[in-house]
Amino acid sequence: MGATAKSPARLAAFAYDWVGGDIHGLSAYAGTLYGHVPEISDVVTALDKKVDQIVGDAGWTGSAASAFTKNWERDATGANALGVVTNLAGDIVNQLAVDLAKIENALEQAADKTTAAGVNIGGDGKPPQVCYGDRGKEQWRGGYQSFWQQCMQAAQQARIQAAGSLQNLYAQIAPPDHGVTPPDGNTLADYLRGFWAIPTAYRRLVESRIGDLQQTVAQAKAAWIAARDARPSPNVPMPDDVKQALHDARGELSSAQTDLGMARANENAISKLLDTRVSDLPGVSQLADGVDDASLLGRLAKFGLDFPVIDVAAAGLGTYFSAQDDMAKGMPAYEAYPLEGGANIAGIAAGAAAGAAVTGAVAGLSIVGAPVLGVAAGAAVGGLVAIGVGDFGHNLIQENWGADWQQHGAVMGTLDGIGDSAAKTGQDIANIGKDIWHGIGSIF
Repeated sequence: MGATAKSPARLAAFAYDWVGGDIHGLSAYAGTLYGHVPEISDVVTALDKKVDQIVGDAGWTGSAASAFTKNWERDATGANALGVVTNLAGDIVNQLAVDLAKIENALEQAADKTTAAGVNIGGDGKPPQVCYGDRGKEQWRGGYQSFWQQCMQAAQQARIQAAGSLQNLYAQIAPPDHGVTPPDGNTLADYLRGFWAIPTAYRRLVESRIGDLQQTVAQAKAAWIAARDARPSPNVPMPDDVKQALHDARGELSSAQTDLGMARANENAISKLLDTRVSDLPGVSQLADGVDDASLLGRLAKFGLDFPVIDVAAAGLGTYFSAQDDMAKGMPAYEAYPLEGGANIAGIAAGAAAGAAVTGAVAGLSIVGAPVLGVAAGAAVGGLVAIGVGDFGHNLIQENWGADWQQHGAVMGTLDGIGDSAAKTGQDIANIGKDIWHGIGSIF
């Protein structure tokens, strides 16, 4: 059973918005943040079960299985930490709403008493500048004026304190301000691209379902017509399963079309730009139409059309950085660039395949928000796979194979070199993770 979402605290009664801050909106936003936490927990729990099935039920053992489980446990810890951060952010916003509501309530009560004493209070809660000719009213006006200023200052202080708390929370998970090299910066930027592009990637996912659902509706309609025409007489009722199948198919299509409309509304210029695929570029699709689909090159070309342009650009930049590193260690340029380019292309392809698989698996779960979470999970996993495969290829290129073979022989030396490259890759990814999550441990 998943975690239960917290609820925002009950607010003191108030009728206006004199102290500012959209108090009800803040409270609702805190509720939204709280509501995300059980969704994150549900996804982690569901994926935990999948990992247990892959490793436990299948009887998978050995170093590869241990590494797979360990890596997932680290990712699950990060996801749970995200839930903790979301809850803490909700607490901060919730407390701000509570504090502002108390201040607003106290100010409105003071205004009611001041109005009862004959002093007119403006629509913004401010008293008049002065009450001429009535000493009693002037005393009430002066007292309320002082209290109004105190309330405004208290509200501003509450907002400043909440902003400071949110900044401190962000500082615990923000990347450090130093030590990120240009290659690492390129890698991190490309990884984060996947998250900024989620609205458009989600729209693509929903859009891809429409065609299949339309075909399902057409098949159900054809079955309905066939069943209608096969009746011995018009008085014989249609089979319930045929009618239900058509009804369900139309319902799913209608729901998907509604989801598509919402997905399109949630897109923005940034997400569209960052999710631009190679096939979206002018003239690329026409060029690809002339490639033989039956050939290996043709299939690879078609597969590459779905790569995000930013990923391809980042891979090109990564190839440059990696080749320069290889050349500094004595490798000629004519070897370094093709090898590093191949490693990065393999990384993009592996990341795209892994991301699509994870997106499909999570999107198919029977939980609230599964499609959106599937896209996010696909971006996270696909990005890590792309980084891992590309970096593994780079480490293989830089491995001292001659020393490995001389020390261990051809077979064992090859295995030792592969293992050493894998270990370096794990450390590289861990270092990149530290740049992002360096302060996550201080939350617990």
